[in-house]
Amino acid sequence: MNILDQYDDIAIKKALQHDVGPLLINAGPGSGKTRFLTTRVAYLLINKIVNINEIIVCTFTEKAANNLRNKITDLLLKYSPESFKEIKFEKLKIGTIHSVLLNLLEENIHYTDLSSGYTVLNELDRKLFVFNNLSKFNFNSFQIPIEKNKFKTFYEFETTAIFNDHIESWDLTDYLCKFYDSIVDQGAEVLGLDNLLKKVKNEDYIKLIESYVIYKRLLQENNYLDFTQIQNKYWELLNNDAARLKIRGEIKHLLVDEYQDTNFIQEVCLLESIGEFGGITNVAKGDKYPTKNITVVGDFNQSLYRFRGANIDNILTFQDKFVGPIDTLKLFKNYRSTQNIISLSNNFIDKNLKYYEKKLKMKASDFYSQLAETKENYPIITFKSKGNSNIDFIKNIKSLIDEMSKDNLIKNLSDVAVLLPSIKYTEAKAFQEVFGDLIKISEEYDFFSSDIVIKLLISFAQIFEIKSVYESKNSEDFKEIFDTLIKGKKILTDGEVEAVKGNLNKINPVELLYFILNLKSIHGLINEDNLKHIGRLSFVLNKSFKFSRKLNFELFFDEFLPFITNNTDEFFNNDLPEINEKIKLLTIHQSKGMEFPIVIVGFNKVIRKTGKPPLYNDPRDYLLKILKRKEIEDTSLVEEMQLRRLFYVAFSRAKELLIVGSRNNKISEINDFSTNVEIAYGKPVNELIPEKFEYKSDTIENSKLKLSYTGDILTYTQCPHMYALLNEFEFQVIENNDFVFGKFVHQTIENINKVIIENKYNYNLNELLKLSEEIFELNFSKTMNNEKFLDQKALALFQVKNYIYEFSHLLNSENLFSSEESFTWEKDEFILQGKIDVIFKTNEHYLLVDVKTGKKKNRAFEEIENFENQIKLYGNYFNEKYKISPKLMIYSTGEQVFKDGEYDVECLDYRPVTKRVMEIINRIIKRDYTMDYEKLILENVCPSCSFSKFCTKKPI
Repeated sequence: MNILDQYDDIAIKKALQHDVGPLLINAGPGSGKTRFLTTRVAYLLINKIVNINEIIVCTFTEKAANNLRNKITDLLLKYSPESFKEIKFEKLKIGTIHSVLLNLLEENIHYTDLSSGYTVLNELDRKLFVFNNLSKFNFNSFQIPIEKNKFKTFYEFETTAIFNDHIESWDLTDYLCKFYDSIVDQGAEVLGLDNLLKKVKNEDYIKLIESYVIYKRLLQENNYLDFTQIQNKYWELLNNDAARLKIRGEIKHLLVDEYQDTNFIQEVCLLESIGEFGGITNVAKGDKYPTKNITVVGDFNQSLYRFRGANIDNILTFQDKFVGPIDTLKLFKNYRSTQNIISLSNNFIDKNLKYYEKKLKMKASDFYSQLAETKENYPIITFKSKGNSNIDFIKNIKSLIDEMSKDNLIKNLSDVAVLLPSIKYTEAKAFQEVFGDLIKISEEYDFFSSDIVIKLLISFAQIFEIKSVYESKNSEDFKEIFDTLIKGKKILTDGEVEAVKGNLNKINPVELLYFILNLKSIHGLINEDNLKHIGRLSFVLNKSFKFSRKLNFELFFDEFLPFITNNTDEFFNNDLPEINEKIKLLTIHQSKGMEFPIVIVGFNKVIRKTGKPPLYNDPRDYLLKILKRKEIEDTSLVEEMQLRRLFYVAFSRAKELLIVGSRNNKISEINDFSTNVEIAYGKPVNELIPEKFEYKSDTIENSKLKLSYTGDILTYTQCPHMYALLNEFEFQVIENNDFVFGKFVHQTIENINKVIIENKYNYNLNELLKLSEEIFELNFSKTMNNEKFLDQKALALFQVKNYIYEFSHLLNSENLFSSEESFTWEKDEFILQGKIDVIFKTNEHYLLVDVKTGKKKNRAFEEIENFENQIKLYGNYFNEKYKISPKLMIYSTGEQVFKDGEYDVECLDYRPVTKRVMEIINRIIKRDYTMDYEKLILENVCPSCSFSKFCTKKPI
């Protein structure tokens, strides 16, 4: 079979075969862009136009990347089984732009000023890091008393160019994060910060840019990167001639999905990663790129992420960026929706298209969706609630769904999605109140509704004598929660409070939670139903105090909990699990890339012309002005055009039935866009449903479970309930000194190995010892808890040197084959991943070494057996990958005589190990957490477990 035979369209077949130069695919909703992209990758691989390690595929989310990867493997298996057998899929570079650039940085780290072992802060971590370092940015601040011995900090600036008044800590944090992102996203660093500062006249903006320099220094000192700095560091890497030459030599084809959501720095990074071995194109002077083997796929009508720095100009002007011509393809046949849904969507986006037609001389009619195949055409249902409250609006939605369910018109509740522009805690709570267990709401919205969470917060308030919370515009929702449910309440006895207070100097916030859970007043409240909420609270505590060494619970109640209340989608992972019998409540942004038979859209924003959005909301406008870069969309129209795109995306998620409701009489907005659209409106809600409604229920595609040997297999083997607490209920691990010690020693050894590989230099023993001391001291200086770790510093260096003495004859560029080599074992249901610490090569054999800190004699038999199974599994992987049977060794660094650390592992048959691991993985997939209690007692597991004191499963 030829993979191109699945298409009849000649233009599509031609685009799939495109092999040299840029290719632009404009693809509307439901037009099969994912199918095109995956088919194109498969075509390039099947026809050997490119090797799998020479291709990069970028998309917007890791979930989308996993979906693309699975579809590519399915296509290869179907159309070229021979290619499927030959190709090593672990070599496929596929992921978000950030993850792809980070991997390229990691591979070329010796060209950068990064130290190995850096930590990438996610968006929440970065915000908390900035918040905890506000005092270091040299802004003017003052404090006002809010009650006895309690103060609130405010920041003030010289002019009103940015802030109209003094500003609170969280607001300033939020703005600084946006400002720092804009500096990188909009290419200010590409042109140089010095050049930027020369153009800035306003003193406040100068202070902001200076604070960015301080922020970068703080990241460097702590060995951190944030997401925007990944891009910045990668751009610096590309400006190294040797690194750029190497990267371009390795990447032959680049494919980018959702190109409309890329920003300035991402585009230049991607385009400079491929092509001829020349210099950097000077885009600031208007120079055009030479030809590049890049395919970009996207839809400018679905560009929603301007607030994250996305630049719609990237896709709108893509075909003008190159010296020579580029190929283009338009995919606008909609295979998803009915004619009414398509027509409403087209009408809704029409003003945007007419604007581009006039501004860019493009033909608007080329970008309207068209019905691909005839299907039943149901009217668009519209309604408005009689009242102005959330509850009135939600009850109307519930009435519609009840009516359809009563008539058996809904096959599965998961076929129904409710989409809102944004979801606040109060709205989510109202949906839960009306729908109960019928609706699946992201679990972050359950947090303050949980009885156990409130009781634990009452306990914290008792212990730290929190009698009130500061009232501001950012704390209204939480203040209501506090005043109603927490203030003045008591859960713990006076004796329990005193017992906790006596231990405060010994424990961190998560340990404090676990200590409280063991108290009699709380322990009896723990059950299976509330473990998830307790785990969430441990996560909240861990995050809130991550960058602070003080148990400041006044700050926790005054600042962090109000922030969580207003930003639940930022604070928690809001991916919804696929549940077959529940309606989904999503933001429109969350729904992007999805489709549902029945979609209910809450139309609670008005399309209107607005003035220039305040700079506080979007600092990019100021930076673009300074950079003298004019965007296609006039600033005064940005909000209006963005809002049209938002609802265009929402409407186009619907396959069969679209329901649009409003709670503020804004439904009249729809009438402006209803030309040639059949609308059901003006009747009682229960009379709006079509008399005959049929659809095909969606099948849920389960994504593969990702596992690691250490985090999953070893933990489950030790105790299935411990595994459930950590992985299903998200309980946070308390990093004890032994854990921190082991991680530090392991990291230092990894760094030494990588330096030897990168430098390609044969060190003698003295040079190796000197190198190890230098790397050790550098890593120690970057350890956040180095004061606590000080008494173990000498022991850690001793263990690192043990490794050096043991393997000094192999620690050279000839014998050190690889360090931290990725291990991947993939089956239909799962992907098991890990890293082999170090692989040595001699004339006689390959040696795989798993490095363990500590002493072998201190380990239980079961623990040693697990370590043996781990190295055997890695040996099986190495044998299958390279067709070579390696020698296996576990090396313990803690022995007094370095040679005593050797521990060879014999393995003539890998099958028992792989069978055992498969049994454990199958139990994990089935969520089977049953335990052998006698085994737990014999192996002495419970006493060393962080959860032992409050565990409801441990043997008596």
